[in-house]
Amino acid sequence: MSLRLSGRSKSGDRSDPITAAALRPEPRRPALMGLAHQAAARWRKLARVSAALLWLGAASVVGPTGENEEPTAWGDEALRYFQALSRAYAADDVYGVLDFYAPGAYVNMSRGDFTGGLVEDMIRRGPILDQALFDVHLGDDSALTVVEWPQSRKQGAVEAVLVDRSIISETVFDGALSLSRALRVTPEVLAFYEQLYREYAEAWSSGDARRVTALYGPDATLSEPIFGTYRAGSDAIADLVDTSKRWTPLSIAAIAGERTEAEHGSALYLGPTMYGQDPELAVGLYEVSDRGCSTQVAVRWALTNGVISNEHRYPEVESLRRCAIEELPDGWWTDLDLPGPRDEVVTGTIQSAGHEIVVHNGTERLVRVVEWALGRFEAAGLAEPRVTSVTFEPSRQCAGHSGRLVQEDGSRDLFLCLLERDLCHGQEVCDTPALNARVGILHELGHAWMLDHTGGRSQSQLLELTGTSTWDDQETPWQLRGSEYGAEVLAWGLLDELVPMVRIGDPPCSELVEVFALLTSAEPLVDLRACSG
Repeated sequence: MSLRLSGRSKSGDRSDPITAAALRPEPRRPALMGLAHQAAARWRKLARVSAALLWLGAASVVGPTGENEEPTAWGDEALRYFQALSRAYAADDVYGVLDFYAPGAYVNMSRGDFTGGLVEDMIRRGPILDQALFDVHLGDDSALTVVEWPQSRKQGAVEAVLVDRSIISETVFDGALSLSRALRVTPEVLAFYEQLYREYAEAWSSGDARRVTALYGPDATLSEPIFGTYRAGSDAIADLVDTSKRWTPLSIAAIAGERTEAEHGSALYLGPTMYGQDPELAVGLYEVSDRGCSTQVAVRWALTNGVISNEHRYPEVESLRRCAIEELPDGWWTDLDLPGPRDEVVTGTIQSAGHEIVVHNGTERLVRVVEWALGRFEAAGLAEPRVTSVTFEPSRQCAGHSGRLVQEDGSRDLFLCLLERDLCHGQEVCDTPALNARVGILHELGHAWMLDHTGGRSQSQLLELTGTSTWDDQETPWQLRGSEYGAEVLAWGLLDELVPMVRIGDPPCSELVEVFALLTSAEPLVDLRACSG
């Protein structure tokens, strides 16, 4: 995804305090009861400004297409895409997994104490659980994959909505039988869904429109976009009854075949729910026989008051192309390439000192804090730090770092190892960005500023004044490097509140003021009235 974010606030003053409104996030979650394409439309709005599925992984077992093979048949691109995602999980490759997800991607699931949230949040909960990929089913802007978690030998289904090669939201469905054994659903709820699962197949196989109508609410919707099928209202849905088609519920064993020692039971999966609540989403897998050929179809239901209010049908790739009589349509998977490193995806720009700073992995709130930090240099009468790009987490450059400045081949790339949730300590709204986020950004920008404005003489004077032993020897402890001491002092002096510099030994105020003046020939912006020593 590509987006140009505005460079300055409307007032033109980037040193203004950041208000609560600036840190109020856009809604992230699509409506659970909407059609997949309606959900995606809502999510595109989020994608413009801005677990890990389940920390899953393991070798894929579906489809003929390998990661380095060119697609040769309809749907191969989709198979290759989800195979590569499975391989990334199997390799425990954090950044490889996140390459498949858009910034701000959201996962809706119930697993342990995690009941949905940002993919990045899920990743930090770990550990990774292996995932075997069985089947890939296609929708208009979404896909439904059938998976197994080998450690528990349990199956599940994952509905993913995609935009521009990236997953922007996921819903994870767990096997109904597994949920029952774990006491996550009551016997009554399980019996209800098992009955629906059977009655659905019987009704659609019967040719009786009245039996089909009874499954749905009067305003229900049904979509099967691969075939251009959309219906609204139970009577219109019943018009789709075809006496030549036979619907058969599938078992977990039938899905897995001989590829795994899967548990027995129906291929019925229930959506995420809070403890003690009944699930309102479910997926059932069926074999649909029509004129001598059988396809596998995943049917995702949303229920309201015990009847289906929304249904989305996902045909499985390989069985569909085997039975297709006419040419199959193009879709989001057509000519789909595997995603490249996410930290190379441009999400916007920032206007700074007459040039543009390219932003990777950015969101509106993250960019706003960087603009504020640049404005603090301007407010102190200092030239804005010169950087070519700013990249936020997740980035491979952030492994083992809280922030990093990389200068090579004429470019100066700043990596800020922050997620949007770090700005408000995990809360949705806060009046001011978290102190550690502000200090971290000013610190890294301080490094960029010193590269242009701190020569050898100033470096030597700083080392002598502070008792640090080296300017930037990477073998020397962080707090004993003059460059780190200087960046901390720049952050201290440019902050909008007075804080102790504990990371460099909490030196007295007089030393901090002297070092700031040595570096900048200016006075700190911070209010020194409460400063001592």
